[in-house]
Amino acid sequence: MDINEAVRILFTVPLEERVKLQEEDIRRILESQTDKVTIDVRELDITDISKKVKDPAYLNDEFIRYTDTGIKLLYATENIAEILKKYLPRTVKEISIPSEFLSDLSFLQEFPNLETINLTDYGTLTKEQIEYIANNTSVTYMNFRSSGTLSQLKCQDGAIVLDGGSMIGQYGKLTMYHSGYQGKWRDNLNVYTTNFDPKTLATIGALYDGIKERLPELSGVTMSTSPTFGLNSEFDIDIRAGKVTQMEIKGVSPTIAANMYRSMKKRGTEIEKTRISLDNATYDDIYRLKQMNETSKCTVRYKSGTSSSDASYDEFLNMRATIDYYKELIEANDLSPVEKVAYVYDILKTMRYQESHQDKQRSRNIHSIVTDGSIVCVGYAVFAEQLLKELGVTCMKVGVTCLSDEVDDVGHARNFVRVDDDKYNIHGLYAMDITWDSDKEIAMIEEEGKKTIVSRPNEEQQEKVVDKYDSLILYRHFLIPMSTYEQRYPQEINPSIYEAYKAGKAQALVEESRKIAAGEMKRTDSKNMVILDDHARLFSPEEGHLTVERYFDAPKPSLETFEQILTTVRHAQGYNSEETKQEVDRVVELHQMLAEQNSNSPNHFFKPTSK
Repeated sequence: MDINEAVRILFTVPLEERVKLQEEDIRRILESQTDKVTIDVRELDITDISKKVKDPAYLNDEFIRYTDTGIKLLYATENIAEILKKYLPRTVKEISIPSEFLSDLSFLQEFPNLETINLTDYGTLTKEQIEYIANNTSVTYMNFRSSGTLSQLKCQDGAIVLDGGSMIGQYGKLTMYHSGYQGKWRDNLNVYTTNFDPKTLATIGALYDGIKERLPELSGVTMSTSPTFGLNSEFDIDIRAGKVTQMEIKGVSPTIAANMYRSMKKRGTEIEKTRISLDNATYDDIYRLKQMNETSKCTVRYKSGTSSSDASYDEFLNMRATIDYYKELIEANDLSPVEKVAYVYDILKTMRYQESHQDKQRSRNIHSIVTDGSIVCVGYAVFAEQLLKELGVTCMKVGVTCLSDEVDDVGHARNFVRVDDDKYNIHGLYAMDITWDSDKEIAMIEEEGKKTIVSRPNEEQQEKVVDKYDSLILYRHFLIPMSTYEQRYPQEINPSIYEAYKAGKAQALVEESRKIAAGEMKRTDSKNMVILDDHARLFSPEEGHLTVERYFDAPKPSLETFEQILTTVRHAQGYNSEETKQEVDRVVELHQMLAEQNSNSPNHFFKPTSK
C-alpha cells in the first residue's frame, strides 16, 4: 500500500458511515452514563500513515471503540459531532469531548446540570467562545490538553491566566485548566491580567491557593498586563526560602502598586525589596508608595530617553520636585518653543562639569545629578531631553565619538532639538552642546595692554583678571544648524541619524515609518532599525521626506533674532530691562572677542543679517 492509498483509507472513508452502522450501540453506551460521559479521539498523525503503508490491517479496529464512560473515535468531525450530540444525557454533570463539538455552543444550554467540559483533543477556543460559555451556560470548569486557548487569553479584557508550565485561567465564573503538562510545574509562576484591582487580586490569590501545593518552592512570580514579560513585566517576585527577596512592579500607577504590595503582605508574604517602574512624570499619588519604602527598601525605575535608571524612593521624589520646579519657572512665562530651549540651556549650563568619584553612573542619571551635583556630558543631554520633552519640545540625546591623534578616542553626548517656533519663524533641526558651554569660570585678563578671554584662570592669571562672567554667558554651541554641523565638529564620528539624512535616506526612512505605522511592515524587518527609532523620535509617520529635508537644511537664526530670544528669556529669569540689555550686550561682546581671539577658527556664533 502506498501513502496515497493509506491516506484515502484513513481519512476519506467516511467515519460517519461507520458511526451510523453502530449508531444503536453508541446511543445505548452514551445514554447509559448519568454523571459523566466521554467521547475521546485517537488523533491520527504521520506516524500512523507510515504504519498503515506497511501494515494494511493497522487501525482497522480503531475507528470506533467502546470505553467504560463512552466511546473513542479514530478522529472527529463536525458531522460526527452533530450525530453524537443528541445522545449525550441532558442530566450529565461532566462531559469529555473533542473541540469539534463546540463549533456551535448553543447546544450546551440544553444541559442544566453541566459543570465541567474536558477537551479530549488538542483543539483551542477563542475568547468569544469562552465568553459565551461563561455567560450562557452552567459550566464552571474547563480542561484543555493544549495551552493554546489560555495563551490567547493572556491579558485579554476580563481574563486572568496563571502560567507555571501548566496553566490555570479565570474568565468570569469559568475556571480553565491546561492539563497537558500536569505535574511538570516550573519553579516560577507568571500571572497575566489587564488590571490589578482588589477583585482581580482576590481572584489571583484564590487561583494561586488552588495550585500552590502542586508547585515547588517558587523562585519567581511575574504579574503582567501584557503577554510578554521580562523587561515588560508588571509584577515580579523572587522568592527564596519562603520570602520575597525582590518584588518588581511595572506599568501601573503608584496606587495600584501599593494595593498589590498590601495584598502580598496580607497573605503573610515577607518582602525585602520592592522596585516599581514608573514613567518619569509627576504622580499625585506617589505618597502611596511611602509604606512600601518604610517596610521594604523601595527603588523606583524610571526612563530617561531610551534608557532606564534606578533611584531610591527619596531620590525620585527629589528629582521630580526639581524638574517640576524648573517647569513651573519656565511655564510661568508665556515663552515660545525656542525661548524654552534657551531657558533650559541656561539652567543646565550653570551646572559645572564634574564626574562623580564614587560612581561614574551617578553623574549620568538625572536623580543622582540632582542629589549629588555631579554631571557629565550624558547627564546634560538626558536632563535636557527630559525637561524639554515635558515642556513640549522635541529633543533627543545623540552619541558621538571625538577623535584624537594624541589620546584615546572618547565618547561624547549632546542633543538634537527640533524647533517649531512661529513667533521667530524658526523651523529646523539643530544641535546644541550644553557640556561645552557649561560653567567654566570665564574671565577676561589683561597682559601688556592686551585683553584675552580665558577659562578657569590659574593662580598667575588670577592677578591679571579685569572682568568675570557668570555661567550664563556662553552660547557657542547653541542652535548649531545641520548645514554647518560637521564644520562645527570636524574631529568626530557623526551620529548615525545625521549621516542618514546627509546621505539622502530621508525618503526611505519616511516610507518605512509610514509602513510600520500602517501595519504593513514590522519594525524588526527594517535594516535601519536603530536609525529608524531615532527618526521616529524627531518626526511623525505622517511627515514626508520634504519636511525632513527642510528641517535638516534650516539656517542658523540671525544675531538680531538671537538677541530677541535672549532678551525675552532674561526678562523671564527676573532681569529688569536695564540688566537685560547689559546682559545681552555682554554676551554679544564676549563672543565677538572670542571670534577675534580665535581668528584661525570659523566663527560659529550668531551673525547679523547684514553688515
